[in-house]
Amino acid sequence: MKFRAIFVLCASVLAVSACGNTVSRAISTGENTYIMTTKAKPSPFGVANSADMGSLIEEGSATCTDQGLRFVLLERQENEGHALKMGGGSIEFKCVE
Repeated sequence: MKFRAIFVLCASVLAVSACGNTVSRAISTGENTYIMTTKAKPSPFGVANSADMGSLIEEGSATCTDQGLRFVLLERQENEGHALKMGGGSIEFKCVE
């Protein structure tokens, strides 16, 4: 029974630590051009998580589709984290017809 409780606790910690990247709102840098950034959530085990670039691109795409426009990725940058630094990333994109 004790083993099961420890297993459930560890699984819960892993599930919570696997998510939680923070994505900024889209910031306009020009005519229909935007930039967004993300920071990975630190791991409780001292191993840095990488940025969730998929979620970042999905959020950028949603910014364009909410305006009835199409998402075009201009630039993508990802910085891997390590034990002392969280990972992060950014995208620059344009919303076009």
